[in-house]
Amino acid sequence: GNSFESDLVFLAFWLISISYYVRAVDTQSVYPLSVSALAGALAALDAFQAGMLTPILGLYLWQHNRKWTAGWIAIFAAPATIVLWQAWEWSTGALPLAVLLGYMQSASLQSSPRKLASAVALIGHAGWIVFPALVAAAFWKTARWWCWSIAGIAAAAAFLHDPNPLFWGSVAMGTLLVLSCLRKEFLSGWVVLFFAASLVIFFAGSARYLLPISAPVAILVAREVPSRGLMAGIAIQLLISLGLATANHQHWEQVRTFADRVVAQSQGRRVWVDAEWGIRHYLEDRGARPLQKDTILRTGDIVVRSELGQPMEFTAPTTELLQTTVAPWIPLRLISIEGGSEIGRAHD
Repeated sequence: GNSFESDLVFLAFWLISISYYVRAVDTQSVYPLSVSALAGALAALDAFQAGMLTPILGLYLWQHNRKWTAGWIAIFAAPATIVLWQAWEWSTGALPLAVLLGYMQSASLQSSPRKLASAVALIGHAGWIVFPALVAAAFWKTARWWCWSIAGIAAAAAFLHDPNPLFWGSVAMGTLLVLSCLRKEFLSGWVVLFFAASLVIFFAGSARYLLPISAPVAILVAREVPSRGLMAGIAIQLLISLGLATANHQHWEQVRTFADRVVAQSQGRRVWVDAEWGIRHYLEDRGARPLQKDTILRTGDIVVRSELGQPMEFTAPTTELLQTTVAPWIPLRLISIEGGSEIGRAHD
């Protein structure tokens, strides 16, 4: 599935493609150009956004060696792979792109409210690619006045929606970062091109979508911030990252434990899952089945629900068997209900 693990594979091929392409253009060498094209093709088999390699690589070629014909051909390796894969799948069944568009239309994934929420989330995540204080320190002198002005307006708008400083502060730093990259150099262009495409392509606003610009952002910030301040920022962000990783581990450990308790209490009865966010995976792995709208329940069936997943309402009487609050002991959360915690319930 399209999980964090596949994003890491995509990121690896993405960076290989760009780094070898830069070397190829600088030396006009066919070998690194071939490696770049191959890596771009493999990245395209991981994610559609690999198509953004074309304008990013094209920008570098235009800036450094725009007359190199082989270089212009190589930048199309990723989109060409996507087209060939689509054609191959179409010859043996349905066109994958058509299926994807069908899903998007049926679920209103490209609706204006969803796209706006996704865009705001991506801007906020951009402010945390490196520690936000490092973003401010890096562009304190180099960013133009209008960049700071727009960042301030974005922060004020975000504050009206949610006064939590983690929200409006993240939006401010993300806005400042992107606007400060509106420069002619390649690394800045890499950030702006991919981020602009992200606003158009994505609808979920996940932080992992911005992994392809993590390297240029880190380089741009490291160039501007003194080493002592840079190390302090890295240390603070490392501490936060380890804390979030711990919260993540504790969260899913508690979900797995709850799934084991449900299975132990089922005693051979049918178990249905009316939830997502991991609990469905762990229970299906233990033999449960997903609850559909047309599922006919029998007396004695067990239905596991989570308040995070907008569970269905039942008209028949139910009896609560188990209930747990999933709450890591450290004061950090990756997902919660109104800043609280996930509540799992098993109903008979």
